[in-house]
Amino acid sequence: MLSNILAMRIIVVLLLLLLAFHILVVMRIIPGDFVWGGQIEANSEQLINYEIFAAVVTCVFLVISFYKMRLLRENRKNGINQAGLWLMLLFFLLGILGNLSSDITKEKLIFTSVTVLLSLLILRVIIK
Repeated sequence: MLSNILAMRIIVVLLLLLLAFHILVVMRIIPGDFVWGGQIEANSEQLINYEIFAAVVTCVFLVISFYKMRLLRENRKNGINQAGLWLMLLFFLLGILGNLSSDITKEKLIFTSVTVLLSLLILRVIIK
């Protein structure tokens, strides 16, 4: 059975990879037409702003995750942190819908899988 601490470690690794991805898009190492369903011009200022916002949100989720890991190690609970996990779950569930509606096949396959995995892991931590 998957422990909460292991689930949180996997969540942190996936969030760090996601953060790296957003940074690589901003740096134009990963093409911009691979994200946001192909709806935003690849090298536009709007794309950069969206990616920076996504990176900031990912950082907030990392803070929530690191704090939850500390609480798990201390065998404590915190209502605010639990609310943060629910917010993350909602965000990633909406992300699944967005990824499924993408016109970009790679985005649909890769990021739908990642958001489903993140959602299941977060749900696992919430309900246990």
